[in-house]
Amino acid sequence: MNRDELLAAMQRFLTAVKSLLSAFLTQQQASDSITRLHEQLAYLTEAESADASHPIHTLDSRYMLMQNELIVIFQVLSSPFLLAS
Repeated sequence: MNRDELLAAMQRFLTAVKSLLSAFLTQQQASDSITRLHEQLAYLTEAESADASHPIHTLDSRYMLMQNELIVIFQVLSSPFLLAS
């Protein structure tokens, strides 16, 4: 094998290694996503089988309450009296 053939083979090998590394990283990301989805599914399954005291059953009302509180805070902070000082 001459020098040019060796360099070409090494370049192909490097390309294959990079491709393999990319595939491993993609597989790891998919595995992490699946793990997170399983955790979310378990949480929802728990909420479905629990009574109405489970925190997910009040999520919408807690969100609306927080949103209203933020609106009030923004209004207070935007008050001309506060801005004038």
